[in-house]
Amino acid sequence: MPIFVGQDVHPQCMEFCAQRNPDRLFFIADSHVWNLHGKEIVSRYGYHFPIESVLVEPSEQCKTLELVNRLLETAMTAGVTRRSIIMALGGGLTGNIAGMVAGLLYRGLSLVHLPTSFLAMSDSILSLKQAVNGRGGKNLFGMYYLPAASFVSVNFLRTLPELELIAGINELIKNCLVFDAEHIEILLSLINQPQSSSTWMQLVTLGIEAKQKLLLHDPDEKNIGISLEYGHTVGHALEYQDYGLSHGIAVGLGMLVASAISFKRGWLSEQEYWLHYELINSVNGNLQFPQNLDMDTTINIIRRDNKHGYLTLSKDQHPFVLLRSIGRVEITEGKPLVGVSEDEIIPAIEQARRDAWEYFQRRNCEQANIWDGGVS
Repeated sequence: MPIFVGQDVHPQCMEFCAQRNPDRLFFIADSHVWNLHGKEIVSRYGYHFPIESVLVEPSEQCKTLELVNRLLETAMTAGVTRRSIIMALGGGLTGNIAGMVAGLLYRGLSLVHLPTSFLAMSDSILSLKQAVNGRGGKNLFGMYYLPAASFVSVNFLRTLPELELIAGINELIKNCLVFDAEHIEILLSLINQPQSSSTWMQLVTLGIEAKQKLLLHDPDEKNIGISLEYGHTVGHALEYQDYGLSHGIAVGLGMLVASAISFKRGWLSEQEYWLHYELINSVNGNLQFPQNLDMDTTINIIRRDNKHGYLTLSKDQHPFVLLRSIGRVEITEGKPLVGVSEDEIIPAIEQARRDAWEYFQRRNCEQANIWDGGVS
């Protein structure tokens, strides 16, 4: 899949579309993004092509098969044909929904990504996985479908809320911890630079190049590519609940839980364990677990995690990506997964909640020069 990265790559996108001679472009767009950029999109693309658009709410609760079915029917009513191109405008959630529509309509239409969040630009557009949620958890229903191209205009980031930018960088932190440790210092250096188009493009490129290292060998993410799920078992469970956590923020918390499990097992050293907090603190600041965390609901969602079935596990065990050391995942039955019992998961969540609060309180006090004790 060709990927174009720049400040504004809409001209390249329109040229790419024109080469395919479409009868129309069908935009599936994040409603918030459309409010900010819809007029410009209509003006620029509508000058060259007939366009139709449909808006989706960027909510995990809306990411369902019911929504996909409504969009399919809307596309048919709008006159979408086999010559049409599905244009995904938004973050990873919108891209997943558009990917499902593109893959199902006429058994497959051209899909073009116009990612508007940092997480989508640097991570989610690279995956062939298109999926929506079920009643029991995230991304339970889906397919593999290759986009025709992705066009990354980092100028979209000028209107991105800071928390969404942070969420995307958490995925880069995950890459460094799991398989790209040599780029930790480069990542920290870029994070500490003033925000600019140049810095954003370097960060996006860092994410793309890192993830490609795995996807080139495992495009379906069923073998070594599963290691990209580090932090996602608990992260997805937190994201799916009504805490208002974005994907990247929830994964950041999930990585803290996964590191606590590895640390308790004696796999991660104390230094490697606290490195997780150092990296996450460098961009997230005072990141905390939800105060009203529902442990029973969280565990119930973990029981339906979509990585079940890769390993032979007992009833109370669930598949986690865990680190033996920074840059090295544990392998079981040829997969980068480990069975973890609920008796391990619950204490690990509690430890991560406690350590997150104490670590970030300490760092805040150190920065204010009033810290007078150690972590208890």
